Amino acid sequence: MKPFFMSLAQAGHNVTVLDPSSKEKPRYFGPEINVFHIRLPPKNLLGASPDIFWKMETTSDRMAGLFAETDLAFGEILDERRDQLETILDSKWDLIVLDELFGLHQNAIAYHLKKKNNTPYIVFATSMYFMTNYINNAIGRVSSSRMGMFLPLPENSNDLWDSAKFSNRLYGFVYDTVEHIGMRYYLDYSGGLDNLKRLTPDFSFTKFAKDASLHLTEQIDRWPFPIAEGHDFKLIGSHCGKAKPLPQQYLDFVNDPSSKGTIYVAFGSVLDLHHAPEFILRAFEEALNELADYRVIFVYKGSERIRLGKHVMITKWAPQLDVLSHEKTHLFVSHGGLKSMKEAICSKTPVLYVPVFAEQAMNTKMALEIGFARTANKFTLTKNILLKEIHEILDNYEQYDGKIHKLYDIYMDRIIPALDEGVFYAEKVMRDHSDNEEFKRRGIDLGWTQFLYLDLSLLLLGVFMLLK
Repeated sequence: MKPFFMSLAQAGHNVTVLDPSSKEKPRYFGPEINVFHIRLPPKNLLGASPDIFWKMETTSDRMAGLFAETDLAFGEILDERRDQLETILDSKWDLIVLDELFGLHQNAIAYHLKKKNNTPYIVFATSMYFMTNYINNAIGRVSSSRMGMFLPLPENSNDLWDSAKFSNRLYGFVYDTVEHIGMRYYLDYSGGLDNLKRLTPDFSFTKFAKDASLHLTEQIDRWPFPIAEGHDFKLIGSHCGKAKPLPQQYLDFVNDPSSKGTIYVAFGSVLDLHHAPEFILRAFEEALNELADYRVIFVYKGSERIRLGKHVMITKWAPQLDVLSHEKTHLFVSHGGLKSMKEAICSKTPVLYVPVFAEQAMNTKMALEIGFARTANKFTLTKNILLKEIHEILDNYEQYDGKIHKLYDIYMDRIIPALDEGVFYAEKVMRDHSDNEEFKRRGIDLGWTQFLYLDLSLLLLGVFMLLK
């Protein structure tokens, strides 16, 4: 969400960010952003060990449980940080922007202030929207026409998602239904919203979605499986950060005259190969050691578990966009998170994806469909598979480079810059929120009978029976 709220600040708005993290000090976003810090004790979500993501597949039936975990965290805020919460609830806000993902304290604050002060709120999806919110906002029948957020990991680079295949549509329908049941019904009946309802007793996700003045998503639009937009549902993810020159230590390394190019390996801020199973770590170790003709920048937070040659720079952090944007960088090996995917597009760098959890399988299958990437499966990964996929891109570099350059042109081709569009709609909400009903689509209020045309289907069936 940072690019969006920084854009709001640059447009002259006074922006305050709520940081309910376990860190001793609040995050710092620059002098123009205020930060309100509610510190919570460190949590181990769902009792997960650091290696759990490498062993599991993410499916939609887990979503309700994750939201229930954040409801427990909100209970701690109510019990132990109530005075800080009341400071927020007693303050006057012109607009609230909240992350759609796993933070019921946000839902409670926004919903409470909407009822108390008629404060408008925007739901901001930092990835693809949950199917439940598509349904609540009547944004088409996504299950049968577009891949969902939680797909099986692709088995190989030929494992594409095809909307013409019944099995793909059936999988999407089943898992979208499971998610919707979990979010709309199970959380309520299982007590997964108990703490949230201590502040907002009549809360429901359906009402919450309908009462939002606007829905924004960071998801990339105009891809091979496009999604609908409405007056209150906008995709603003097509934007790029500005790459800076590489620091000298990286510059000296990648400019080695004996190098055929640079390979950048990184798995984001949450994942780390240090926690991967032994066979994955060994596959990377052996494969990277055979790429001595290239210079490899490897972001790795571990210490003793891996031994690599001098052509590999091991670093705990790297300026990712700057590395990817350097002219000698030819390949990005990534987990497929949305931020990394966007930085690959912005830097026009072909990618080898090894998706691990969350929406990474979906992002990978999108990239495979467009043709700028390859993939390897984390459950079957070997040195030979890794090298085969790496060389497929490097040995056919012009093909993959051309695809991602073409995608970049589509990605950035907008009437106005994406973040400016987001600011425009946020300002519209602040101006017009008292007339919010004029801004909403009437289809949101349709019940399942009307939405699925069950009444018309029964009428046609009755007419058919009479004629027969």
